[in-house]
Amino acid sequence: MKYTNGLLSALFTDRWKVETGDKHIVYTKKGTRVRIANLDIHEIRLHTGIIWDKLTIVVSGQPPTGIEGLSSETAKNISADITKNVKRCLVGQIQKHQSALSDAMSRIHLLMEEKRYLAHADIRRWIRSAPDIGKTLANPFFSADELPNQIQSLIRPYTELIAPDSRKLKVRNEKFVEWALDYYDELFGKLEKYPLTDEQRRSAVINEDRNLLIAAAGSGKSSTIIAKVAYLVESGLAKTSDILVLAYNKDAQLEIDERLQNLKGTVANFKRPIKAKTFHSLGLEIIANVEGEKPSISQLASATKSRLARLFTKLIEELTKQDPVFAANWRNFHVLYKVPSADLDSIKTIRGYCLTSAPMEQISGIA
Repeated sequence: MKYTNGLLSALFTDRWKVETGDKHIVYTKKGTRVRIANLDIHEIRLHTGIIWDKLTIVVSGQPPTGIEGLSSETAKNISADITKNVKRCLVGQIQKHQSALSDAMSRIHLLMEEKRYLAHADIRRWIRSAPDIGKTLANPFFSADELPNQIQSLIRPYTELIAPDSRKLKVRNEKFVEWALDYYDELFGKLEKYPLTDEQRRSAVINEDRNLLIAAAGSGKSSTIIAKVAYLVESGLAKTSDILVLAYNKDAQLEIDERLQNLKGTVANFKRPIKAKTFHSLGLEIIANVEGEKPSISQLASATKSRLARLFTKLIEELTKQDPVFAANWRNFHVLYKVPSADLDSIKTIRGYCLTSAPMEQISGIA
């Protein structure tokens, strides 16, 4: 089918022409010709305007193509025409590679049966391993309705699995998490001084591409990291040489280092020690490997809290002797603003805790 805009539209958006076909569409405007394969189209967006509409074609790995100055009817017709052709191409792609379909489906079936959490990266790897089949099934336009019943029954269980935000994948992974929590219960119970909480255990066995854990100070983030390392090694999902543990400062790094060493007698496969690093030390190591030498930086970048405290104490002593203005400000700070920390063990109510953390001007207004 061929489409073009009218004279009035051309006054504002220039002349354009769209040709839809069995294998691709061609969009021409101001002498520029854009050719888009139907198999690469992943989405069509319609934008309704006051006078004219706009149609956007979203292509994998390329900038979207926008067609402006469309009447509402023309926009809908182009969208329907492209959608029909894309679906037909996708069905043809499956039929063309039918011989490889059984092998691809067998591999994803084996992947589903593995005793581990399936991350989105695992699904993407399967798609890359069978590009003709995987990319076709993953295309949002794909529908198995026009395929023979035998092929439909073969692929339908997996089209839901590889869909974005797949509910089937979530249900499958949740079943695995429940099994893993029970199977590794003894391991999680003896890793730290106190048994890990349910949330910490779930964080350890959920092995998604990226995990964001939000927790307050002292709530057990380091214990969760130790549990994650122990689980990955004990389950055989990773070797100690595959794991990098990072900490934000030297004190945390030393603490995690010590706790990692304690895993040797607890985790059977923990043979080669893991050394935690700070972000600074990792950066220095990478620079040294690339440049052949370490850059010179301040020793304070990796100093412990106790060393920093000694340094600041010394600086304050020197400034109070040398600078009368600083000395006066320092005295005023201690007299007017420095408030002793509350004894949290003595607080029995939520109201009492709120009062200890509220500014003095707020407390004065509370009966």
